[in-house]
This record gives sequence, structure tokens and C-alpha cells, in this order.
Amino acid sequence: MKNRRAIILILLAIASGLAAFFATRAFRVSNPSGDEMRWLADEFALTPEQVAVIRKLEADYAPVCAEHCRRINEIRARLATLENNSPDGEAARAQWAELVRECNAATMRHLESVAAAMSPGQGRRYLALVVPKLARHEHTHPFGLK
Repeated sequence: MKNRRAIILILLAIASGLAAFFATRAFRVSNPSGDEMRWLADEFALTPEQVAVIRKLEADYAPVCAEHCRRINEIRARLATLENNSPDGEAARAQWAELVRECNAATMRHLESVAAAMSPGQGRRYLALVVPKLARHEHTHPFGLK
């Protein structure tokens, strides 16, 4: 029973991690040219003022996301050295799951802030595009880095 619960927890953590990754990469996936802000401005009919607000939101969130990724990767490395059924392994898996939840919640707040900087209709459309990608993030790279 404990092994099954641990496997489910790990799978949920991986799914949550994938979600955040794809949410933060939504612009790159949708815009192969690499100019995410130009694509965002064009796709969501942003004014120059909205672009400036979103640029600041992105700049402010990048170190938050990078710190989450750093901490999650530390736990991932630690998990690789521990036995699955050991108390240390169980504690590390619980810590991993908590960090993933924290990261996903922070990413969701960030995405909602970006959407709030847009017109209401465009903000809803933006969230409809990026929130589903939050479920596929694997927490391998800091925000904004490949």
C-alpha cells in the first residue's frame, strides 16, 4: 500500500511539474520566432502600457521561478540517492510534492497577474491557453531559460 501511495504521489508531482513548465513556456511553444513579448502583444492585442506591465511581471517572477526550480532539483537529486521505502525517501518525496504545489500555486498567481494586465476577454483567452499547460511541467529549467 505504501509503495502504491508513493508511486501515485510521485506521478502527481511529475504531472504538476510538467504543468508549470509548459505554462511558463507557453510563449515559446506558440511563437517559434523567439520574440515572446511581440507575439503576446500581437496575439492578445496589448497596448504599450499593458506590454510594460507584463514585462515587469515577467521580470519580477523569473527569480521566483528559478528559486523554485533550484529547490525542486535539489530534492530530485536527493531522491535519486535514497531508497524508495526509507523514511528519508518518504520525507524527500513529501518535500518534493510540497515544493511542486508551492511552485504551481505561484505560477498560477503569476499567470493570473499577466491575464489581469490584459483586457478581460483577452485575459480569459490567455488563461485558457496557458493554464492547461501547467499540468505538464517537469521542473527542469528555471523560468525563461531553455
